[in-house]
Amino acid sequence: MPPSPVLRLLAGVAVPLVAPAPASPPARCDANQQPPAAPLSDGQAGPAGSRLREPPRPYSSLAPLWAWSSQKWTSLRLRTGLLSPAAVAPSSGASPGAPAGASGSSSGGGGRQRVVVVGSGWAAVSFLSRLDMTRYEPVVISPRDYFTFTPLLPSVCVGSLSAAACRTGVRGLLTRGGVACGRFFEARVEDIDPEKKTVRCRARFPAATGCAAPGRGDGGEGRTGAREHVWEQPYDYLVVTAGAEVNTFNVPGVKEHALFLKELEDARRIKARLFDVLEAASLPGLSEAERRKLLHFVVVGAGPTGVEVAAEIDDFFQSEGKKYFADLAPFVRITLVEMLPTVLAAYNAETQKFAHDLLEKNPRIHLRLRSQVVGVGPESVRIRSSTAGGPGAGAETEETELPCGLLVWASGIKSPKFCLDMTRRNEALRQAQKRTPVLLVDQQMKVRGCKDVYALGDCCRVKPPALLDAGEALYVAAVAATGKASSDWLEREAPRLSTIYPQLAPSKFDFSKKPRQAQMTREEFFKLLAEIDGAYRSPAPTAQNAQQGGYYLAQTFNAFPSAAEKERAPAFVETNRGALVYLGQGQAAAEIEGWRTFVGGLHTLLLWKAAYLQMQYSWLNVAACVGGWLKERLVGRDVAREHLDGEAVYSDRRK
Repeated sequence: MPPSPVLRLLAGVAVPLVAPAPASPPARCDANQQPPAAPLSDGQAGPAGSRLREPPRPYSSLAPLWAWSSQKWTSLRLRTGLLSPAAVAPSSGASPGAPAGASGSSSGGGGRQRVVVVGSGWAAVSFLSRLDMTRYEPVVISPRDYFTFTPLLPSVCVGSLSAAACRTGVRGLLTRGGVACGRFFEARVEDIDPEKKTVRCRARFPAATGCAAPGRGDGGEGRTGAREHVWEQPYDYLVVTAGAEVNTFNVPGVKEHALFLKELEDARRIKARLFDVLEAASLPGLSEAERRKLLHFVVVGAGPTGVEVAAEIDDFFQSEGKKYFADLAPFVRITLVEMLPTVLAAYNAETQKFAHDLLEKNPRIHLRLRSQVVGVGPESVRIRSSTAGGPGAGAETEETELPCGLLVWASGIKSPKFCLDMTRRNEALRQAQKRTPVLLVDQQMKVRGCKDVYALGDCCRVKPPALLDAGEALYVAAVAATGKASSDWLEREAPRLSTIYPQLAPSKFDFSKKPRQAQMTREEFFKLLAEIDGAYRSPAPTAQNAQQGGYYLAQTFNAFPSAAEKERAPAFVETNRGALVYLGQGQAAAEIEGWRTFVGGLHTLLLWKAAYLQMQYSWLNVAACVGGWLKERLVGRDVAREHLDGEAVYSDRRK
């Protein structure tokens, strides 16, 4: 008899976070109610031999509590000596000191299985934060040794918060009870060999002492006189969380002249450029036209990032700008460019209207809706505007060139080049992915075409098994259970079947919006299955979905130790928890799924701040956020300029 969850928890072993399946599906309260369906099993086969396997049980809603309790118990045992640190100590095999090509053994320290994690974003840290490190040895490979809390980056751009509020060290997430349980290597993954179960890594580091100027957001590749080191890292399981890249849509000049906001370095760059133009505009003898050009800030993209950047810049000039640069305040102008006819297109109508009205009333912010950028120069941006219907919809268009001192590009993301390169170099992947620019994963987040390789976050797209492929087995099961095939039977079985086919989850397909069919022919039944397959949409590339994916995969690893057992894991289905956005002037909007939408007011602003505080992974980050907000309220923002070209200044001083 398997041990109970409580006994397993006391033993320090991760609990299989599985809830018992309901005894019977919920019945519909109507006259045509059907009897409960018979259990689906591997033995249920159709005339053609098609089989429908028993769906796995869903994870319990108490899974986060069990995971947290298990981690705390492991930490307590390590601190009190009940668990030897040697049991979770990282192994010494296949370290960067090993020669390239020497794969070594992939078994981790203490007999643990080695999990190599590529990246340090939302999906990676959420996975690491709940992984049972008494069973697995994590090895993280990323060009940055910290996690960036991206929702608060706009606040860093103007000094509302310090960089410490958005930066969490990865090595701290690899510890339990003060003991390091895994390794971190600052490097980039160049290639993956699924057959040998190794990843080829390349690291760069300074060849000598002295000043070394890092390149633009490249994690140090641009260092002067840098040396390279290449090695192959073996793994038992590989988790790819490569994130996403900024999508420039091939607009000329964007890469050369625009600033992005994906990393902490980007926020520091925007802040440095902001103070560059302020210092330049405050110089004596400058013409009014020159000042207007320097103090014109253009933000491309009216999604949450673009709106928050524009709002933070406006707040800065309403407070610190009037205090320290009072003579420049009349020249400040912020242009928000959006191709769609509304701001915050992913939000509900109430939030959109409130945000649009608030931005329209602001005399310093100019909305350019139904407009797109067609070119970017060193000191200007070309915009094509449409009168109605959006660009390319046959409406009249007009091109204008706007001089500007700062251009922030927040207009979308795309899959990283690493994913496409990974697909091209592996025959199995190439056949399974069909040159898709993102990694295709199944309902359990396993990369198609690769064994023991998983992908999470923005770099992948979920493609679950098609219901139509199991149409014959489903049809036979429906007839065997009720004597006929019907949409009612499929709706009743949807909660159970959704652990194999996530397209049947209530959040993915709403049966109530379809006319009920008490009896269906084979063709009608198959047509309904095809419609459900076509309605499925992969989780959107957002931080909350990446975080949920990481938590899900950690639960899968903790509950199912072996690769064979992991095949029984239920499908991943994301949950929409709502959306937050800061709109400037102390106003925010919060959409809480399943409840209501809050717009404006102090209570919404406090809700916005509280939500982000509870999402942090370290108490140090919480303290930095609270301290930063208090400092902004009592003293003001940090207006000290960071000299990103400090190496050149240091060189001149030495002369």
